[in-house]
Amino acid sequence: MELEEALKARERAEAEQAALMEDLRLAHDEVKKLSALIPFCSKTQFEVTIPAVPGAIATVTDGVTQVLHAKRWPEDEIMAVELALQEAVANAIRHGCRNDPSKHVQCCVTCDDAGQVMIVVRDPGSGFDPTTVPNPLEAPNQLKPSGRGIFLINGLMDEVGFADGGRELKMRKRRTAEV
Repeated sequence: MELEEALKARERAEAEQAALMEDLRLAHDEVKKLSALIPFCSKTQFEVTIPAVPGAIATVTDGVTQVLHAKRWPEDEIMAVELALQEAVANAIRHGCRNDPSKHVQCCVTCDDAGQVMIVVRDPGSGFDPTTVPNPLEAPNQLKPSGRGIFLINGLMDEVGFADGGRELKMRKRRTAEV
């Protein structure tokens, strides 16, 4: 009896995972379609809500990199924005959503012709005080396998701030040159 229940639970989990992956594929396809319009827009803004699974991060980062390429950003600055966004969404999934795939992370991206991108990442978690995050450069933290995300984000972006009790991260990057 226990084996039957375990098999049924596994089947349900596999069906849920397949549905999630299909939703991700559809969202990714939609981002690709919309990216063809980017060069004709003076301001590009989109919002994506993804399930709290690490595989969903690429849905957001791919959309942002397509926008920045279309807006003629230098490759090194695109990579900086992409890495900062990966870290922000990974933190939201891990800490805000506690890796619960039934929860979601919202990302709002605005890119304008003035050469700046503003990204807001929101999670449904209990929040945190960013001033209490340990410095990864200090001796006791240097050997830890994690704890560098916010440090990286601060180094890669021009402005970083937190709102809503730490449930919302806002970051901005200004393009230094056009390619």
